[in-house]
Parts: sequence; C-alpha cells; structure tokens
Amino acid sequence: MYLNVMTEMDTLKSTIKVEALAEFLKQNQVTTCAVTNTNLFRMMEFVSIFKKHNLKPVIALRVKVAFGSNNVLPILLYAKDKTGYGNLIKASSGIMQSDDGLMKLNWLKPYSEGIIAVIPILENHWLSSTDEIEIIQDIFKNDMYFGVVRTNFIRHSEEHTIQELAKLLDIKITSLNESCYLHKDDAFAYDVLRAIEKGDKISSFEVLDNSKYLPSPLELQQRYKDKPEWLKTASAILEACHVDFGEYQAHMPVYPLKNVETPKECLYRLAYEGLKIRKQGLIPKEYKERLDFELDVISKMGYESYFLIVADFMAFSKRAGILTGPGRGSSASSLVAYSLQITQVDPLQYQLLFERFLNPNRISLPDIDIDFIDTRRFEVIQYVNEKYGKDHVAQILTVGTLTAKAVARDVGRVLNYEEAELKAMSTLIDKSKATNIKDVYKKSKEFQEFVNRDNRNQIWFDTCCRLEGVSRNKSTHAAGLVLTPKPLVNYVPVQKGNDGVYLTQWTMNEVEAEGILKMDFLGLANLRIIDNILSSLEKTYHIKPTLDTIPMDDLNTFNLLQNGLTEGIFQLESPGMRDALNQIKPTKFEDIIAINALYRPGPMEFIPTYAKRKHGLEKVSYLHPLLEPILKETYGIIIYQEQIMRIAQVFAGFTLGEADLLRRAIGKKKREILEEQQAIFVKGAVNQNHDVKVAEEIYSLIVKFAEYGFPKSHATAYSFITYRMAFLKANYPSHFYAALLDQANGNVQKIKRILAEMKERKVAILPIDIQKSKVTNTSESKGVRLGLLNVKSIGESKLNTYMNAEIGSDLFEYARNVGSNFDNKAMEALIKAGAFDQVFKQKRGTLLASLERAADYSYTDESLDFGFGKPTYAEQTNKDNCYKLEIEACGFSVSNHPVENIRSVELQDNTNSGAVGQFVKVPGLIEAVKVTITKKDEKMAFVTVSDEFGTSSVTVFPSLYNKIKPLLVEGNIILVTGKIEQKYNKKSITANKLAMFQ
Repeated sequence: MYLNVMTEMDTLKSTIKVEALAEFLKQNQVTTCAVTNTNLFRMMEFVSIFKKHNLKPVIALRVKVAFGSNNVLPILLYAKDKTGYGNLIKASSGIMQSDDGLMKLNWLKPYSEGIIAVIPILENHWLSSTDEIEIIQDIFKNDMYFGVVRTNFIRHSEEHTIQELAKLLDIKITSLNESCYLHKDDAFAYDVLRAIEKGDKISSFEVLDNSKYLPSPLELQQRYKDKPEWLKTASAILEACHVDFGEYQAHMPVYPLKNVETPKECLYRLAYEGLKIRKQGLIPKEYKERLDFELDVISKMGYESYFLIVADFMAFSKRAGILTGPGRGSSASSLVAYSLQITQVDPLQYQLLFERFLNPNRISLPDIDIDFIDTRRFEVIQYVNEKYGKDHVAQILTVGTLTAKAVARDVGRVLNYEEAELKAMSTLIDKSKATNIKDVYKKSKEFQEFVNRDNRNQIWFDTCCRLEGVSRNKSTHAAGLVLTPKPLVNYVPVQKGNDGVYLTQWTMNEVEAEGILKMDFLGLANLRIIDNILSSLEKTYHIKPTLDTIPMDDLNTFNLLQNGLTEGIFQLESPGMRDALNQIKPTKFEDIIAINALYRPGPMEFIPTYAKRKHGLEKVSYLHPLLEPILKETYGIIIYQEQIMRIAQVFAGFTLGEADLLRRAIGKKKREILEEQQAIFVKGAVNQNHDVKVAEEIYSLIVKFAEYGFPKSHATAYSFITYRMAFLKANYPSHFYAALLDQANGNVQKIKRILAEMKERKVAILPIDIQKSKVTNTSESKGVRLGLLNVKSIGESKLNTYMNAEIGSDLFEYARNVGSNFDNKAMEALIKAGAFDQVFKQKRGTLLASLERAADYSYTDESLDFGFGKPTYAEQTNKDNCYKLEIEACGFSVSNHPVENIRSVELQDNTNSGAVGQFVKVPGLIEAVKVTITKKDEKMAFVTVSDEFGTSSVTVFPSLYNKIKPLLVEGNIILVTGKIEQKYNKKSITANKLAMFQ
C-alpha cells in the first residue's frame, strides 16, 4: 500500500534512510514498498538492503513530463519487470542529461513497456488536462492509474470530480500518499533539509505542514475506510511489480581487433612477445611455466579482453609521455601484466603469487589499479572515452553525507546562527573526536552546556541528530571508471559528468555488485615530482634517465634512508617511519618492502624484532625446517599474506588457490571458521607426514599473523616508488628538492621542513632573484634557486611580466619598464622576499620607502625623458629584519633565522632534534603563545617556538608559567630546557626551565 516513498538517496529531498524504512515496514508487518525518487541514485543499495531484510523492493521513478513549453505534469513510473526496470534506467539517464530535468513526451512510448504509470492528483492541474490524460492512457493502456492522496484524513477538494473523470475514461484509482519522512515529528527536520537545498533560512520553529510522514497500515485503512478498494489497488500494483535481477553476471567488454585474431590469440602473442623483450630474448623455464599458467587462468575466466584494454591505454600513456606507476595492489603479482608493460614489477623475482590477484578457486572480476601523474590522468580517461565510445565509458558516482560537522553548520546556517557560533560548534565537535553528533554530546560538557542553553539550541541539536548521515551532495569518485560491452544504459543509469565523460548514478559498490567492469585511474602527486625531476635532469644533461634501469643496490640511496632523510619520499615521511628506518637501517630493496608492510597498526610491534634479527642481535628460529625458505627473507617473522599461502602450500599440501581461500577465511576471525580451517590444515599437514602437534603450532602462528599480514604485492609496488624517489634524492639532490618545493607550494610548514633538511644535507638554497629565478624552483650547479611563485598572492602571468621587464638602473626606471602592470602590493612582496637584493644598490628598506614614488613612473611614456626620482633612504635592513620581511612575503625565510645568528657552538639541539624521552636545551623564537586554564583553574601555556630547522610546541605547566609569564611575548628569543614528548605522532617539549636567550 506504500506506493510513493521518497528516500534520502534523492539528495536533500527526504530524511528517510532505507535501513530505517525497512525496519518500519517489518515492525508493521508490511513486505514491500515503492521508492519514488526523482532519479535512480543508489537504487541498487535500496534493493540490497530490502533483500537483506526479506522485503520486496519496488523500483519507481518520479518524472515531470513536458507536454509543451508551459505544460509540465508529474507522473510516477513503476517497473513491473526486468524490461520495465531497463526502461526506467534509460528514462532516468535521459532526464539527468537534459538541461531542464524534464522527460520529453516522445520518450514515454519507447520507454513504456514493462511500466505501470500512476498520475498523482496532488493539485488540480491534471483535472484540466484531459487531453494529456488520454495521451498517457493511450500509451500505458490498462497499466495507468489515478493516484488520490488523503493526508491527515483530509480529502482532496476535487475527489468527487476525480472519480467522475476516472469513470468516464475507465481509469482505475489507487491510494497514493507522498512520504518524505518517517514520523510526524520529523517534519521540522524535513523543512530544514529542503531549506539547505534551496539556500533558504527559517525564522520560525512552527511546522505548517506535517502531512508527508509514513502512516501506519492501520491509519491508512482509517483514511480510506470508505474506499478500501483503492488500498487494494495500491497493493495490487505493488504485487504486479517484480523485477528478477537473476544471478550475478560479469559484463566484460571486448577489446576491438581489426585482424582475424581472437582476443585470446592476441593476448597470448603479446604476452610472449613482451616477456621475451623483458628477458632480453631468452625466456627461462620457470617464467614460461608461470606465463602459461596465468594465461590459462585468465582464458578460463574470460578476461583476455580486460588485459588487452589495460595494456592498450598503458601503451597510449607511454606514447603520450604520461608517467605511470610501477604497479599497484595485487596486480603486481601477475607476470602477464609485467609482460604487457602494465606493471614494472617482476613477480618471480620478488616471490609474488598470481593467486593473490586472480584465484582460479574463486571467480571474481580482475582489479588492476593504475597510478598516473595526477596532472595528466584525465588525458588517459579521455583516450578510453574516445576509443571505446562515449556511451560505453563513465566515471563513478560518490555521495557526500551530512557528517557531524557538516550538519551542525548547515542546520545552524538555516536557523540564522552567526558565523562565530558556527565556528564554535565546529571547534567543539573537533575537540570531542567523536564520530557522530550524539557522541559529541556524550563526550563534551561544553557541547552539552551549549545545547542546553536555550530552546533554539535544543531544536538545532535535535534537527542535527535527525539529519546526520543524510546525503548532502554528489561528486565524482577520485579514481573509478567503468567500461561496458554494450551502451551503459543497458546496465547502469548515468548522468552528465565532467568534460564529456558520463557519470553513473550508482556508487562503486553498486556498480561492482552488478558485474560491471571497474578500473581505477589514480592520480599520484609523487609521480609529478618524479616527472619534474626527470625533466630537469634532461634539461641539464640532455638525456632523460630511465627509471627501469636505475641500480637497486645504490649505496647513496641506502645511506640516505638509514639516516631518515626522507622528507618528500613516498610512504616514508612520517616520524614513525623515520624511526623504523633508523632501527632497521635498510641495506637492500627487500628491507624497504618489509618496512612498508610492517609500519601499520599491529605489525609495528615486530619492527624492533626485525631490526635485531637483521643485525644479528637476536637469534632467528623456525618451527619447522620447511618454513625457513619461506620466512628467511623476513628473519622468521610472518609479514606477508603470501607467506601464509606458501606455508599452507608447502606444509599442508594446499594449492595456492586453496591457500588464498584459507587466508581469507582466517582473516574473518570467526571462531567456528577458525576451528573448521584448523581441522583442514592439520589434516593436510598429517597427509604430508607432519606431526599433529607441530601442525597445530604452525596453524596458531598463521592465525596470529593473519590479522597483520600485508600483501607483499602491494608493499613491493609501493616500494618501487619509494626507492626511485630515494635514489633521485640521494643522487640528484638539487633537482629533487626543486621539484619537491614546487609540489609543496603554498604549504608553508612543509616548505620549512624541506629547507631545514636541505641545510642539514648542505644543499645550497639560492635566494629569490628577479633576474635569475624562474617562476618555479629550479636546479642550478650551486644548489636550488627559489622560484618567484614562492612569493604569496602574485599570479604566474604577473610574475612573468616582472621577470621579462628590463631592469634598468634603479627602481624608478624598472617601474617605467614594467608599465601599467606595476602593482604596489606585488612589488612590495617581491622586495620583501629579496627579489631585488642583487639588482639594485639600495637595501630593502629604501626600496620599500621609495615604492609609492616609483609607481608614478609606471605611467610615464618612455619617449618623454623627464629623468628619474631619487630613492627615499630608510634605515638599513639587518639580518633579523630580512628574516621577518621574507616571512611576511613567503611564509618562510632563506635568510638566517634570528636564532641562527646568535646560536652558540654549545647549543646544537634544535626544534627537530632529539628522540622521545630525551632532555634537550633548545633556543627558539616565540611565534605564538596560547594560554589555557587547567581543570584546577590554573593558567598554563602552549608556546610555538622556531629556529632555522623548523618549529616546535613547548608545553609550559602552571608551576613554571607563573614564574616566567613575562617572558612569553611573541618575538622574544628564549632558551627552553625540557623533555621531548610525543602524542598523536607529534613531538613537543615539556619545559622544566625557560629563560631569555643571552
């Protein structure tokens, strides 16, 4: 009887969540209902949830049909069967691509098969549209109904007329109640939701209409007690709708071939040709056997075209000079992928298992994720779009929901809260570290006080609770792309996307559940850094290095890693990673793979063990000799999932496919599954003539590490990027740092860290210079020349104007040469940054004082020689002032830090030095002071200090604060003595002594 329910899947049009709807239906012993959204967004999620609750989902679409330019009328369309469902997909796709969001009248007939149409008589406009009604009737015949709404027991004013018209035209009537929220008391939250979409504000808390709730079956029976047949008709419509989705089926596209070759023949040929090139003309026996095995599995699964498609767009990337990653995820385990130049990881060299990627014992779609340089990723998407046809390619929908912070701000905005109040709410939510707004209330006393302060705040909080989790906006998935064998609308509804590429109306999980091929095109900023380094090297040496041929045993690289100089290196930048590198001190590529796998919650605890065993400080032992070849590379520790699979294969006689299923099963951590798998493992081991007790011990070891085990294929692929960046950094430091500084542009704290590391490595930092600098940072023979783009708030085109203008003899002549583009603010920033230090005789103070007068000359016709003005001399700019001016202009400074100018030889501790627990004595410039009140109502402070190496937070507890309070003034240089602490991966100093630096 529920024919007209809207859900929150239709963005900002309903508060009803499908899970809550399913619970409501079950509580009321109702087995089905129709969802009538204005699109098919996340419709398969609705289907999945209903099936989980043993409810029948009825798929429908709310459309507005354009009968003419000024005649638009609403219709509800219900899918009776699979054909009707397909027609709804096509209709929704067409509507979502139209500019007006309307369904064209001439679409109705082609999309009418398998569809029931209900005309909702909500207003009187249909009653004067008998011609249009007859058009609809002619299309849908007996599958057309009038829907009559009775809300809150109030009848439609023209109900009698509707009945007469229905009788005249022989049209059946059904009950039809529009429901946009579950309960009456959700009405105000619904009004707020609609106001969020429209950008409106609500000044009154009074609800004028609470009729759009979902009534109980009993209430519906009461509403229509004089017309029970209308309710029966509604039930009959729902009963008539049954879409059979059938069994799961993969929809694999076919790679287009111009010759007589089949995709299978083509794949076999290209794989063998590619492997022959990889192995320099001679394919070893173990490689041939592995390639034959993989090709056989791929062929049996019917995935030949998939590999050809991926190989094709990877070949395009290479031709177009688009840098790609060495591989990502489990696809690095495939020799076929390596042979086709899809990946750059030799799986046999690193003992990677194909079954971890494609398991012959478990049919699943292949999943090859590709990293592209982030600035050129879309070029590859456009290539695929053009090659396979726009109607076959789409990016994937992702949905943003009203999170605690978002709902707090949105609801607050609608209820006319001031910006200061909205910021205060956000701060309290952040401080609570809660995952939802109800938990914020439980955890934060300040938040409780805010909510309970007055009625308005209580209404705000109640509304936030009701709306949290509702869909807020749609966007495009960062990586996902789908490709279909037939046009998209045969499988999935689509909408307008970006730059001529469609966007699905379903999310990634829905797309995959429907068997639609998904590929991930990921944009990786680290590849941009690498690409810029390679381009810089090519300009310098006229040869572009090839990453594939760099030595994997470079001493400079490992020395760099052992010293934790990893700023800007993929995966290794965090303090924890640097600590792991310091412990393990990698000497081979396999150590980097292990570190990338170990540095995660859980296996982190084995980092010290790995380090001790590597350096011979702890004995390596094995439960059984058969385990030694498998665990030797990781010093007896199970780190990788592939090791678990190997143990099951070697010790218990499993095939690798069976071993992968064992790994998956154990990972679920369910007791009955663990016991079941133990019996299978032990039985297999006994069949291999092993002792039961030893088998049980090894199984226990597997279970222990299965929770932590990381795919070696993932870690290996990551580590190739890690090593390549480290190699470039170790051997071409100026080129590396120039590229890294470009990538960090605008991120002042990161730039400061990079500059500090450059100083530590004695890589020269060459200052900004209007004649020598480019827009970006560049490598020079003496070091890294900072680019003009480091100066804040000046666009690239304006910078080019200043760079290209003739300098002249002084600032006044330069101003005339720049002409009308001369901008006082931009010039002030460039002067403060030191861009003219090597150009003009005058110091920065004098240049700044002369700037306004110089600007007058920018409008002077150079053909009229009136001569130039004289500089307005000002106080000389000392080193400390230069530092401050550069901070103003760029956010960072390359001049000596005030602390550096007065640091003594004895005081070598700095803001970046020292291990956790160590006592240090650090001189620092006070950048900021934040005073707070403790629970005991005492004042304490958090002080941010800086030196030439970066910044650090200093905690000053009440006992010390009261003694040194007058010293805590921004700009003072102090000497902090204290202990290094660490919280949330951030180091700070807890001061036990603090004094002015003499």
